[in-house]
Amino acid sequence: MATPLKVKVAQALRKAVGNGARIEFENAPGQPLVALVLSDFFAGKSAGERQDHVWRYLDASLSAPERRRIAFIVTDTPREHEVLKAAAG
Repeated sequence: MATPLKVKVAQALRKAVGNGARIEFENAPGQPLVALVLSDFFAGKSAGERQDHVWRYLDASLSAPERRRIAFIVTDTPREHEVLKAAAG
C-alpha cells in the first residue's frame, strides 16, 4: 500500500526542522495540501530561507506529481504564530 501524501510530507518536514516541530494539515478531500509548520528552527531566517530549506527536503522525498499536490507550506516560529493569531482576533 502506498504511503499517504500527508505522512510523506510530515516525515520530510520533520527531517527538515526536527521532531519537535508542530505540523498541521488543512485541506479538504480532493484539494491541494496546505501545511502549517511551527518550529523554533525558523528563528532568524527569512521567509525565503525557510521555504528554500523545507522544499529541499520535500523535493528529495516526493515525486513531481506529489509535489504538485501541495498548495502551500506555512513556516513560522511558535511565537510568530501566536502573535499572528492574536492580531487576527
